Amino acid sequence: MPATVIIDNHHNHATVNADALSLRKIDPQTRDKFYAYFDQGMSAAAASDYHTNQLEMDSDVFDSSAVARADAAVNPKRPTVSYWYGLWREANLGKRHGEGMWSVLEAKIAEYQAAGARVSITREPFTVAILTPIMHRAHQLPAAEEIAFADSTASCDADNHVITFILVLSPHGAVPAGVIITAGQSQQDYVAGFSALNQLLDSCGFHGKGHPNVIITDDSAAERTALATVWPASLLLLCHFHLMQAVWRWLWDAKHNIAKEDRKPLMQNFRAVLYSPDKTEAAELFNDLVQSADLYENFQQHVQTFIFYTLCACLSMSFYLLFIATYVQGGPKNLSASSYT
Repeated sequence: MPATVIIDNHHNHATVNADALSLRKIDPQTRDKFYAYFDQGMSAAAASDYHTNQLEMDSDVFDSSAVARADAAVNPKRPTVSYWYGLWREANLGKRHGEGMWSVLEAKIAEYQAAGARVSITREPFTVAILTPIMHRAHQLPAAEEIAFADSTASCDADNHVITFILVLSPHGAVPAGVIITAGQSQQDYVAGFSALNQLLDSCGFHGKGHPNVIITDDSAAERTALATVWPASLLLLCHFHLMQAVWRWLWDAKHNIAKEDRKPLMQNFRAVLYSPDKTEAAELFNDLVQSADLYENFQQHVQTFIFYTLCACLSMSFYLLFIATYVQGGPKNLSASSYT
């Protein structure tokens, strides 16, 4: 039957509530703001938090900060921001893997080089070596030839790439001197990465010496073998922290049956050996350590594997004391940028 429909544009319910506001269409200007946040280096989470704080401080535009936070038109939900970030990332940084990633990386090399950075990219095996201008200046420091540090962080992205930092000494602490990104932590991966970084240095790294006197690492056989391959003249030493961490974990492992009350004294005795100032004292303290563990033959056998590393650690302490005397006590005290020139 024919009928006439009359639409009443007045709502019979409250429109200013969180549920209704969350369904509003997103303002294009809001989206543009988030793309600007991404251009500044913010992640999706950081951009959301920053934007929410900006809304709360912008009291002239919104009558209530609670209304602004609930309004999807000006404060989009986190899944929306994550989706925008994915679009922005693919457009600016390429895909996370595959040909799209390589095309963007290769296109940006010229941009990085124009900014003064040296970058090396290899597809097989996957290797990226980076030497920024400040890293290159760090190699010009006199202390750079003394001690270098190598430390890796694994599982840095969806493809489990590994980032390894090389740091060198300065009168004011360790400073970055190179970065490599590899597909994994195998010896082949590390050799490719360290070789690429060495080529970027063009044999002028570590104060022109080409290699540091000492390289301190954790107890990674693959990494240490690779370092010995690329810089064979460098002495490889273990990091005190990682060495003690390994022993402490061993003592607390239930399968080794170390009594709880004996764990701390055994660890203290091992630490005394580690921080001995010379090899003679270290050998004496090591004998005391073995005798104190007469109830635990498994621990005695375990620490035997560390005796060489422990004596080397004493040597690294001597290098440290020499550094303090040479570059800190008698060196410059100013922390200005002139230290890198």
